[in-house]
Amino acid sequence: MTDELSLAARAASELEPAAREFAAAVSRSGPGGEISAFLSDVIRYRRAPYTARLLMRTAEKIRASGLPPRAVDDRLLRTVLEDGAFEDDEAMQDRWASLLANAATEQPRRPMSRSPRSSARSSRTRPGCSTQL
Repeated sequence: MTDELSLAARAASELEPAAREFAAAVSRSGPGGEISAFLSDVIRYRRAPYTARLLMRTAEKIRASGLPPRAVDDRLLRTVLEDGAFEDDEAMQDRWASLLANAATEQPRRPMSRSPRSSARSSRTRPGCSTQL
């Protein structure tokens, strides 16, 4: 039992610095955490008009396309709203809006069927002797 106890004590002593570092990194209390939260709010407030303009441009592009909108992948939506809102350049904001509008109006892709001609050609190819086009 003493071997198991000493092994557990040694493991705990090795993990303690990492646990303390993790706790300090995650902790949001104290003046540093408050300043960080305040600055995040200021940045979010400054980006709000750009985000609104980006969404309005996207809506205009979707309306102009005449295609029905559909849901956009969360990762793409987050990326466009976060990164696109930092753009001051009108042309770049227009590109971000186009990216989002294209994603929202993209039609589902159907798997391509193989033509009889390509099937016949592939059946004549011997295993291990295929060539890339």
